Amino acid sequence: MDFSDFDICVHCVKDKFTAKVRNTRANKSNDVLELIHIDICRPITPTSMGGYRYFITFIDDYSRLGWIDLRQEKSSSLDVFKSFKATIELKQERR
Repeated sequence: MDFSDFDICVHCVKDKFTAKVRNTRANKSNDVLELIHIDICRPITPTSMGGYRYFITFIDDYSRLGWIDLRQEKSSSLDVFKSFKATIELKQERR
């Protein structure tokens, strides 16, 4: 498969096709929040309390610290990422 047209980490996409194989060629971060892995789950059933059907995870590659956000609709994912990024940048500025 040709992954050259993707604007995402090619190694991450390829890794999703192979089970239980860890890619050692992928770049690793050298500092906190330098590289964040994001995953959006499929619709979950039954729907959780509050009507949430999706969740988005953010995992820092360096510290392995994770965040999770519950969503009622998948279409709000970009807004969730923008909010997450703004929150993290604000916390970084305060240090």
